Amino acid sequence: MNFNFKFYTNGVREFFYWEDNTSLFNYRYQPIKKDLDFTQSLLDFLDLDMNDYFDICTEISEGLQGLYKDPNASVKSLLFSFDKLSGTHVYFEFLRLQWHEKLNSFAAGTLAGDIREELRYKDITHIPMNINTAQDQIKYMFKNALDTTAIREQAEQYNVTDLYDKTLRSDGNPFEFRQITTGFERIGDSEMVEVLYPADMLDIVDYTLREIIRREIKFKVCKNCGEYFPTIAHGNTEFCNRL
Repeated sequence: MNFNFKFYTNGVREFFYWEDNTSLFNYRYQPIKKDLDFTQSLLDFLDLDMNDYFDICTEISEGLQGLYKDPNASVKSLLFSFDKLSGTHVYFEFLRLQWHEKLNSFAAGTLAGDIREELRYKDITHIPMNINTAQDQIKYMFKNALDTTAIREQAEQYNVTDLYDKTLRSDGNPFEFRQITTGFERIGDSEMVEVLYPADMLDIVDYTLREIIRREIKFKVCKNCGEYFPTIAHGNTEFCNRL
């Protein structure tokens, strides 16, 4: 790959790092680092309204199908659309880098394999539906295992295990964990951390959920806005810090 994207957390903050080494139109992105309160990116992901994404995903899909018909077609509008997507949530930065690399290869005439397989328009068409499914699965897990608004004396590890055990005997719909790629790296002068190298945008969701369960992060429903928030720093508060 001509780009680098990684994600890690210390349990209090979450860190994203990415850089694009492609040379499309002689433009290169400088390395970018972004950090948020741990779980914030996931909670923002749950708030995404997929009705806002159908049009742009359809537009990109139609643009990709246009490349099938015309090998000399410009990819500038497609690049712009992926840039637009990446501005809506940090997880889409990975998708942008992934597709910039593919479109760069197409523009340079070095795309290997069948264009219809390498630039699959259905991968984009299905994004809203796939995200909707993931959102529903995560909300199901929060409600039934991670929400401490209802009194739960058991640890989150047990709650999640119990949830999956019950799901095997019911029609429940928890998140389906997948195989992901991680490394162990030195960060800064003295810290060694596990780092995720996603192969798919939803790998970041997967890794974050694992860390939530492993670190026994608890959540409450804010009495003001009705949304979930983590009780990492102030476990007794009843309100989140959203504006």
